[in-house]
Amino acid sequence: MSRFRNTAAMFVAVPALLLAGCDAADSPLTPVAADAAFGAAPAPRDIPGLDGEFVRLARQVPGFGGYYFDQGGDLNVVLTDLRQEPAARAALAAVARRGRGAQHAGAAGVHVRKGDYDFIELNGWRERARSALGIRGTVFLDTDETANRLRLGVSDPASTPLVEAELRRAGVPREAVIIEPAPAVRPFATLSDYIRPVVGGVQISFQKNTSVYEACTLGVNARYTNFYYGYQNVGSFLTNSHCTRTKGVVDSVEYLQGSSGIAREYHDPPFWTGGGCPSGRRCRFSDAALARYDAGTSWTLGAIARTYVNSTTIDAGIPSFQINGTLSHAQVGDFMEKVGAVTGWTRGEVTQSCVDVNWERDEDNLVSDITLFCQVRVDATGKGGDSGSPVFALNASGVTFAGILWGGDAVNFSFYYFSALDNLQNDFGMASLAF
Repeated sequence: MSRFRNTAAMFVAVPALLLAGCDAADSPLTPVAADAAFGAAPAPRDIPGLDGEFVRLARQVPGFGGYYFDQGGDLNVVLTDLRQEPAARAALAAVARRGRGAQHAGAAGVHVRKGDYDFIELNGWRERARSALGIRGTVFLDTDETANRLRLGVSDPASTPLVEAELRRAGVPREAVIIEPAPAVRPFATLSDYIRPVVGGVQISFQKNTSVYEACTLGVNARYTNFYYGYQNVGSFLTNSHCTRTKGVVDSVEYLQGSSGIAREYHDPPFWTGGGCPSGRRCRFSDAALARYDAGTSWTLGAIARTYVNSTTIDAGIPSFQINGTLSHAQVGDFMEKVGAVTGWTRGEVTQSCVDVNWERDEDNLVSDITLFCQVRVDATGKGGDSGSPVFALNASGVTFAGILWGGDAVNFSFYYFSALDNLQNDFGMASLAF
């Protein structure tokens, strides 16, 4: 696994400018049982992410095969039955009015094109094809709305005949699947390096074992309530589960920022098997964990450090973004921003909206058995140490939080994946996550 040592102290130039809207840490709460004590987490019944919305639309508009925004900002709608165009336009009027985002302000034009398969068919085949992710060398499985096909990535060409055989066994039509070469995916973590109040996007470090400290990115500050676990209004931050000692297990790891302790892990849902998880693998919908701020640590609710674009230098004039909205799931053609401790503020386009991803290796460079369902791919730079970065969209008066980055292309750094807010909801039950 590629690792990137942090050679510069970041987010330390303008701490005095980040004082507005501070929150003190909660008083210590009564300890509750570790997450693992509740047993394996079941797979949720609802289809996550944008795919769930597409299935709903396909039930409403017969023959609906998906939609996406093209490079010009226009909305493209796929239909197997072009006679359904009036119904599709009516059902997607709000999507067209919203448009692609800040880069293409205003309503989008709408183009309808003929597809071969409706989304209910494609989603059913995807559920059958998930078993192919249990074959070593497979990287991802996506229902590609732009191609009106399933798309399955393999890092090892020798895996292709095995994948094709598994598709036949599962009853998935070969002509409905695009099998293509794909780089292996790995989480972005590194070996380790004072900003108060603490904001999202800054570097945090933790002791991985007796001799190694690793560094990640603090995702976003929030207050978390989940009565099932006994949590109420807990001052917290989100980062990746692989930015803990043990993924999917609460081991109360201490996080440092600027070499001072600020928080401890307290909620890290377990992985699950069965229920659609490929054989021999462990599954979740998000690579995420929650840490509780220590008493006496000051932090800013919903704030994200703002650097210059493609830089790790904080913009002294506007040193932070403020979250004022949330996005449950992104769609192909949307533009996303992220701020990471190593590469700073980068931006790019969503090219996969709900893709199942196999980790080739984990953060310790060991062969991994982890599959994450319904992740979002953004074609933008991310590197080791950016794990946990907040991903968001710009809006007129702040930013819309969309999820947290966890990994991607560890060779060319040409894309990253993030776990969307819908996925966090599936794993954490985040109905009461307040920014």
